Amino acid sequence: MILKKADDRSQEIAELRDLKARAPSRYSYEIQDQIDRIYAGISGEDSAAWFIDQAFKNSTRMAVMHDVRIEVDGHFHQIDHILIHRVQRTVHVLE
Repeated sequence: MILKKADDRSQEIAELRDLKARAPSRYSYEIQDQIDRIYAGISGEDSAAWFIDQAFKNSTRMAVMHDVRIEVDGHFHQIDHILIHRVQRTVHVLE
C-alpha cells in the first residue's frame, strides 16, 4: 500500500529558473548547478520509488511513504522512503 508519493518540485525549479534569469551572470553557474542537482535527485529517488512501488503497491502488510519531511526542534529533515511492516512491526528507512 502506498501512503504517500514524492512531492512535486516543479515550483522550486521554476523559482530557481526565474532567479537565474534575474540574477547577475556571476551567479548563473551556481543556480544552474542547484537546478541540475534537484533533477539528479529526482531521477534517483524516482527510480528507487518505482522498484519499491512495484514490490509493495498491492501489499496489505507493507505501507510505503516517499519523500517524507519531518521537523525536529525547528530543523527539517527529509527521508527518501519509509516502509512500515504491519505484521512484523518494523520500520525501514531508505535514504
